[in-house]
Amino acid sequence: MLGWMVLVWRASDDAARNRAPTLARWETGAGGLRWLDALAGSGLAKALGGNGYPLLFRVRADAFSRAISGGLPTNDGPEVIGDDYVLPAGYNGALHLDAERLGRCPADEWLAVEAWDLS
Repeated sequence: MLGWMVLVWRASDDAARNRAPTLARWETGAGGLRWLDALAGSGLAKALGGNGYPLLFRVRADAFSRAISGGLPTNDGPEVIGDDYVLPAGYNGALHLDAERLGRCPADEWLAVEAWDLS
């Protein structure tokens, strides 16, 4: 397991997913989804299953906004070394965020999250 490509959009855009712009996207290391597990434990996110191609979640807009307010959530994922790549421990790539569109989401709106295995 190399890590994850994470995509977030408004769940109301599900029907038009291929045309709907994402609210956020980034790459993260192997431990980069633990924040979603923690939110699911508190009822602010829901794990919908999947096999990594992708894993599916829902997360409340207010909880997502808080989770990324200081940048991407840190993770304790290990260093990953492959044949032609190295990802440092706790790797997070650049966050691409449409803050204006995210700010227009009601606090209790459920956002869709896809996490794609990068292996």
